[in-house]
Amino acid sequence: MRLDGLLSEIRGLGIAVPDTALVVGYLASRAPVASKLLEACRLARANFGSDSYLSLEVDKDPESGACTLAIFIRQRAYGTGFVSKVQAVAEEVEALFPSTAEWILVTSDFAPPST
Repeated sequence: MRLDGLLSEIRGLGIAVPDTALVVGYLASRAPVASKLLEACRLARANFGSDSYLSLEVDKDPESGACTLAIFIRQRAYGTGFVSKVQAVAEEVEALFPSTAEWILVTSDFAPPST
C-alpha cells in the first residue's frame, strides 16, 4: 500500500495526522513500521473510542534528537486508569514488532484535545 493511501485509512479511523509530510518522510525508509501502522492505529482506536483524540506524529526526543513515530492519546478529562490503559495498548502495539529495532510509541502528553 502506498503511504498516502495508508494515511488516508488512518484518518478514516478518526486519527489526526497533523504533519503529513513529516510522517511520510519518517515512514519512507521504515518499511517494518509502515507495514504494521494500520494495525497499531486500529488497536489504539478500538481501545480509546470516539471520546478520545488520537494523533499520529513524529516525536523527537529533545535530549538525543532521536525520532519515533507516536500515537498520542488525548482526552478532555484524564480519569483513573488512563495511564494503565495507555500502557496496556502500548504493550499490544509493541508486540507487533518482535524482531525489529523500531516500533510505534503509544503515549499521551496530557494536553487537551486539539479538536
